[in-house]
Amino acid sequence: MSIKMLCPNGHKLRVDERHAGQRAMCPRCSARLTVPTPTRHELSESSIVALLGEASPHQAVLTRAAPPERPKRTCPKCQTVMSAAYHICPQCRVYLPDQPRMERRMRSSCQQCGTPPMPGDSHCNTCGNELQAD
Repeated sequence: MSIKMLCPNGHKLRVDERHAGQRAMCPRCSARLTVPTPTRHELSESSIVALLGEASPHQAVLTRAAPPERPKRTCPKCQTVMSAAYHICPQCRVYLPDQPRMERRMRSSCQQCGTPPMPGDSHCNTCGNELQAD
């Protein structure tokens, strides 16, 4: 750590702590000076309590609230549960359109086998049946 001080002519100096108490010379004006010893302010518990004050029994105790639960979504292909912010499933790499469109598509499953279609599919991946558009 360094000691900040002024020479007799007002030049700002920064001197390493190990030179405290020694004689030195200002590099700008060559004035002679003595490097002061840094003063350490030790704080005891009683001085901290005096500064902050005693805690009263009526003071509210602050607690950190749990963060709100983030919305989740499920991949229609591999059933991986993920954050609703994802647009591509991290497990199977399927594109996930925005949630309302996905819910509309999931309601219209294959009439023959009941499998939900993937976005953009015109035929069922399970049975090959032609899918009807909403």
